[in-house]
Amino acid sequence: MPTLNMQVPYELNTHSIDNYVEKSCIGNYALGFVGKGEFHVQYVGRSDNDLNARIKTHIGEKSTIRK
Repeated sequence: MPTLNMQVPYELNTHSIDNYVEKSCIGNYALGFVGKGEFHVQYVGRSDNDLNARIKTHIGEKSTIRK
């Protein structure tokens, strides 16, 4: 199976996003959940101007994040 080559998963909340994602940077991210020791991707997104703010739009969804 292909890999996304992303870091370990983080909780989808403001604290985690601010700790691990720089403001005003560009990048890709994946949302999903950890099950049976693997990260299962449910959504892949990107931001061309503010990755931190873009990821925060997903807070409240039942997912974790990888960037």
